[in-house]
Amino acid sequence: MLANILAGLALAYAIWNDHKERQNKKLLADAQSRIQKTQQDLEEKTQEFNQKLGKINSSESILPHLYLNLSDDDIKNKGGKMIFGIWVRNVGQAAAVNIQMGYENNDQNLAGMLRSENDDQSFSLYDYLSATTALTGETVFLSFCIQKTDEMLDFYYFKLHYSDLAGRVYEQEFKFGYGNKFQNGYSLNQGSFQPKLIEDIV
Repeated sequence: MLANILAGLALAYAIWNDHKERQNKKLLADAQSRIQKTQQDLEEKTQEFNQKLGKINSSESILPHLYLNLSDDDIKNKGGKMIFGIWVRNVGQAAAVNIQMGYENNDQNLAGMLRSENDDQSFSLYDYLSATTALTGETVFLSFCIQKTDEMLDFYYFKLHYSDLAGRVYEQEFKFGYGNKFQNGYSLNQGSFQPKLIEDIV
């Protein structure tokens, strides 16, 4: 009788143990499946992030970038007016195309293409852009006419709009100054600000 009871208990334990093992295997398989799916999702997101990052780095590394190239030899005194000749060089890694003058205010005319820190100054565009395309290393010329005063101490700002070959449109602002107590020429306090993306490709 005792032997039968022990045999029954052993059988019951074997059945319970087998069920437990199968249950544990199922839990382990489910856990491994979830881990595998999580790893797959993480790899996909990492790949997507790297692609976006690569696209950003690529676009930043190949964009055009214009830079002021000023020389006092390009400043001319014509009667009561000063003509400021300005060279802008493309120092970026891509061509700048469809280069146009931007407007510093709502006046869509020649006077609206230049902004002065001194509101009393009278100025206008003199020579429009010599070219609308600048490959890497190439320059574009323009000039402004400014009414001559007793103290030609001022700073001026103008903007250029241009596109890269992919069709993105940029706006870039420039700053130049003239005159100080020691010399009559371009001020060393000049600036070629970073291009701003104003229209992206769809």
